[in-house]
Amino acid sequence: MDPDARLADAGAPVLDHIRASFPIAARPFDVLGHRIGRTEAEVLSAVRSLKATGDLGRLAASFDGARLGYLSTIVGLSIGEDRTLEAAALIAEHPAVTLAYEHEDLYNLWFTVLAPSQARTRAVLDPIAEHLDVHDILEVPAERVFKAAPDVRGLAASVSPSRGRSAEPITFSREEKALARLVQADLPLAEHPFGALASTLEECGYDVDEAWVLDTLAGWQDKQVLQGFRASGRPHLGGASALAIWDVPEADVASAGASLSACEDVTQCYQRPRTLGETAAVCAVVHAASRAELGECVERLQGLAGLSAPRVLHTVREIKRAPMTYFAEAQ
Repeated sequence: MDPDARLADAGAPVLDHIRASFPIAARPFDVLGHRIGRTEAEVLSAVRSLKATGDLGRLAASFDGARLGYLSTIVGLSIGEDRTLEAAALIAEHPAVTLAYEHEDLYNLWFTVLAPSQARTRAVLDPIAEHLDVHDILEVPAERVFKAAPDVRGLAASVSPSRGRSAEPITFSREEKALARLVQADLPLAEHPFGALASTLEECGYDVDEAWVLDTLAGWQDKQVLQGFRASGRPHLGGASALAIWDVPEADVASAGASLSACEDVTQCYQRPRTLGETAAVCAVVHAASRAELGECVERLQGLAGLSAPRVLHTVREIKRAPMTYFAEAQ
């Protein structure tokens, strides 16, 4: 096989293995190469090609925000049609807002706020409410997250049992926070990417080396603070989406969340507190090619999970989808 054909042939297995489990090792691309029978140079070339075509976006760390002490609050606003655009622009400009949608519902603007404290959450919400003179606000903290929302490039965290509000946040040192900020950006495409991160930290005055970076990342992963390094792809574009809200008995919440999260058409799934008379609310963001197919997908999901018909809030438009940067300097 000629070199160009061999490189093209390596793209798919490289992408599959990166998405399955990116190794935390001194030479991770060499480890990937051994898995698929390719050289380190071939793997790096394949990754660069995948990035050039847009098939691979950001390769970065995915954290459990609750273990970092961050609170997730889902907010619903009831806004008049004449002020929807103004409200959407105000919501979208705030860095603590990671997702925002307009839905066909009394509460027509929904968005997610991630903040390191209740005080910081209020610092986001109170000015928005005051500026818009809105009093009908629904604030629902996510009690358990079964599947994390994808970021701006389509990245989604893997499905794992959530600790919800019972999670014990861990305390990061100054050096650890600096490393956390770095690994949320695109990983350097080098033979020693974690060594390159160590060099960056050293240049910033931190007394660390590659071994410290690897040991720290491995420790975070063992504690399930770090969920791994996730490879993003092309974002989901077009089609139809909706927020489906199921009324679920408390004893069935965990199994329902696991069943819904296992579906590829579900990009976000969480439990929220009872607010509108439900026994317990399990919510899922569902995508399909068309509104008709979306309805079929929701029916299929409720059958697989053994649930009754949900309340469905069809999406009018997506206002914002952006990754959260934990421990940003401004926080």
